[in-house]
Amino acid sequence: MPHPTWCPIALLAASLCACAAPAPPPASTERPIAVPIAPAAPPAAPEAPPDAASPPEVEIRGHQILLDGRLVGDAKSIAELGRLTKIDELFVQLEARRARESDRGAPAQGEIAVVADEAVAWVVVESVSRTAAFAGYPLALLRTGVGGLRFRTPMPGPPEESASEPPRFEFAVDVRERDVELSLFELTVAPPSASEGGGFVRTLVKREVVGPQRERASAALAELAEAACAKAPRTCLDRIGLRAVPGASLADVKEIVSTTLARARQWKERPPGSKPEILLLGALPREGRFTGPPGAPPSLRMTSMDVSGRLQPTEIQQAVRARFGGLRKCYEDGLRRDPNLAGRIAVRFVIGRDGKVTTVTEGALPPASSPPSAASAPMPDRAVVSCVLREFEKLTFPAPEGGVVTVVYPLMFSPGS
Repeated sequence: MPHPTWCPIALLAASLCACAAPAPPPASTERPIAVPIAPAAPPAAPEAPPDAASPPEVEIRGHQILLDGRLVGDAKSIAELGRLTKIDELFVQLEARRARESDRGAPAQGEIAVVADEAVAWVVVESVSRTAAFAGYPLALLRTGVGGLRFRTPMPGPPEESASEPPRFEFAVDVRERDVELSLFELTVAPPSASEGGGFVRTLVKREVVGPQRERASAALAELAEAACAKAPRTCLDRIGLRAVPGASLADVKEIVSTTLARARQWKERPPGSKPEILLLGALPREGRFTGPPGAPPSLRMTSMDVSGRLQPTEIQQAVRARFGGLRKCYEDGLRRDPNLAGRIAVRFVIGRDGKVTTVTEGALPPASSPPSAASAPMPDRAVVSCVLREFEKLTFPAPEGGVVTVVYPLMFSPGS
């Protein structure tokens, strides 16, 4: 440091002191925030720590997951594993930061910024967002290339929707390995008797399955949304529910939904600054398959079973319920052809002395115990009927006492709501 007498005489005494004193230590060791410097501007106030000045930034760079420049996870291992993964170090760091924000009276829901290359596997992006959500940051602004997507991870808790809102539409996008499934639901207000504390009833309006090409899926979603918005009484595209298989890339997801989001303002007048939201729904398995909206799977239930022979009805029910996955798959295939498909099937089968099924046919339906409805009428889709009968051929039961057993097992199928 030069001696104070080397400073120019024209400087003020305060400048002389500053010239002689040692440089003060930096106010923070955190990464500084870049600020443009304007000529002749007054001295800037000391910078606040990053967690007080801006939301945390998570960057997915190559194989690394960084939080404000600090390594907190391995993107490569998550992509190779191919399933949602809690990123422990990211969770610990974000939880601690959220606690500091809460002490300062920050909003109840935190938001993070996520920066990623479009080639990154979607399962990595989703693992980051879900880890952040459980640490107190359910909102995220995803920046990739030009533009970005705002999305939210739903958390357990009371319903967010107010039963006083008018009807609206909701879209669901399933990005699978061999195709993309697009669904449109209409939401209507439900009375308290229909759902605890009121809420909404989701009614499937249309479901469309298109090929894996991003451009085709994007165009199909935009057309579906535009048709719905033409009939909506107010802003219609409030959110898009999203699922994707682990093999999907961020580019797949972005291209499919971004066109629709960009065009949403053209369809209905939206409040200033409002944007449609992407809602992260339950992840799809590696092999894509049909899934309905959360909490609304297709309904499959038994009505009155008729048993002739010496085998406990509970043992029969247990064996049939063990194959409900296959039976539901038969029905879901039918729902792809007709989203409003519903009906009953009476399966008549014979259980041999060794417990194996020897004969399976379609039996006569017993009278419906409830008022007539689409679900109580005979199943109109014969392919679904044939598929259900084949599933019953695979059943095995405990060996019955005293000979064969004949069973008529009625099943009622109806879409989720």
